Amino acid sequence: MFKSGPVYTRKAGGWNRIAGGPYPNENEVWYTHRFIVEGKKHQLYMRERGDVDDLPPSDWHLKKKPVLEVEDATFKSGPVGMMGITGGVNYFDNMVVVESVADIDRLRPVSPRSKLAVTWGALKISL
Repeated sequence: MFKSGPVYTRKAGGWNRIAGGPYPNENEVWYTHRFIVEGKKHQLYMRERGDVDDLPPSDWHLKKKPVLEVEDATFKSGPVGMMGITGGVNYFDNMVVVESVADIDRLRPVSPRSKLAVTWGALKISL
């Protein structure tokens, strides 16, 4: 099914739609979205998540065309939000807000294997 993917700004209690358009998404399918705002340029990228335990690489969007792109210079700074309006339920999971795409890799979970605390615990148990 195709749904509309609008981008809005909010000022003085009112919503202003600055972009929208159809992009494919289906119910009961996990998607990874990336919304990049650089200056007045706004880009929305989207891909199927696949295995929800497998995190996509931080640069996955570089090989894709944005599903939505707009330029708007209404705000120079301020909060960014995400909401879902559908006839069903929306789930948001693992939302990350960073200053640059390079920051995403710094925020990924760390594997405990071969780390000092885990190794020390294993040594202590074997004594």
